[in-house]
Amino acid sequence: MKKFYIIDGNSYLHRAYHALPPLTTSKGEQINAVYGFLKMVFKLIKDFTPDYLLICFDFPAPTFRHKEFLQYKAHRKEMDDSLKNQIPIAKESVKVLNLKSFEIEGFEADDVIATMAKRATLEGFETIIVTGDKDCLQLVNDCVKVMNEPKDTYFDREKVKEKYDVYPENIVDLFALAGDSSDNVPGVRGIGEKTASKLINDFGSVDQILEKLEFIPDTIKEKIVASKENLLLSKHLVELRYDVPVDIVIKDCLVNKPDTDKLVEFLKRIEAVSLAKDIIPFEEKNKDYKTVLTEADLEALLKQLSSQKEVSVDLETTGLNPLRADLVGISMSWQDNTGFYIPVSHSYLGCPQQLPKELILSKLKPILENSGIKKLGQNIKYDYLALKKEGIKMSGIEFDTMIASYCLNPNRAGNGLKDLSLEM
Repeated sequence: MKKFYIIDGNSYLHRAYHALPPLTTSKGEQINAVYGFLKMVFKLIKDFTPDYLLICFDFPAPTFRHKEFLQYKAHRKEMDDSLKNQIPIAKESVKVLNLKSFEIEGFEADDVIATMAKRATLEGFETIIVTGDKDCLQLVNDCVKVMNEPKDTYFDREKVKEKYDVYPENIVDLFALAGDSSDNVPGVRGIGEKTASKLINDFGSVDQILEKLEFIPDTIKEKIVASKENLLLSKHLVELRYDVPVDIVIKDCLVNKPDTDKLVEFLKRIEAVSLAKDIIPFEEKNKDYKTVLTEADLEALLKQLSSQKEVSVDLETTGLNPLRADLVGISMSWQDNTGFYIPVSHSYLGCPQQLPKELILSKLKPILENSGIKKLGQNIKYDYLALKKEGIKMSGIEFDTMIASYCLNPNRAGNGLKDLSLEM
């Protein structure tokens, strides 16, 4: 069966917003919720490789439930402006990722999820709903599961029964009887989940319980009769809708690769380019990366180096302090997709034979000390000090990408080479 994943977008955003510190761009725009949202979407795609994916959002206006019961979710704190302002950016990110999202006035995201899950079941898909909202447990059947990512839990029929002592088809009855404080659903005053599940297991659904009141102990029966209006209202509020006019078909939700240029441009705008490595498949190009292990290879490299106007230099060492670290290897390059690595002191199991360190450094010394060949690097001061320790005074230092990054954006979280390499 093809797998159709439905993500509760608002749930993702709330989780990210409250889990991450208030990350901001250099312009002061907070993007922690968007950053976390994207991380979670990327991780889900990577870990579970869904065939089809839809992200559902709540529409920013009252739903039919709010209109029918003014106290519905009334006790909830109003959403922070700093989170509210990030929702449009998150929705934009979905488009940039070449994914589908949906929201509609008058309904909650859960109603959209219910409608699409029913369609998916009828069309023969296996559906995984990604949410922490327990209302969606009513949707679980042989073809629909609910995944609670933070708790690493899959809810199938038996897992729902284990958690709530009722099967998915009675989850609505359970919350109608016991109420739901998170949504301000009243339920029956004085009845909790334990009593509610026992009633359901003994007598059946809410409708069946109301038909069999004479068989129910008086103390509980009195509570049900006194709260009958709230009970029926609660059932109506908890029950998800399957008739939302969603104008998306599941086959339109196929997971495709995003446009790399558009994605990187978007990530640049929110100053989160480091996320690109989580989702962008690096394209295979004509690459010429060589490890220098013989004198012939070294001589060939030196011949090419001597004719260059500028080269990039990067050292591999054993520590953070260049005056104490040992040299492990030297990387050099002067054009795209071409590079050379000269191992100096590798010692892992199965390590190939390397040229003597003294030979390598003596051959490279004239190149590295030639001020006519400009040197480029990342935190090149480190390399300068490390080479000086080896008796080489590198000359012609022209450009440092780490310093350039800091000058362009002093507020960015990090200036590491892996992140900067994505900003081309």
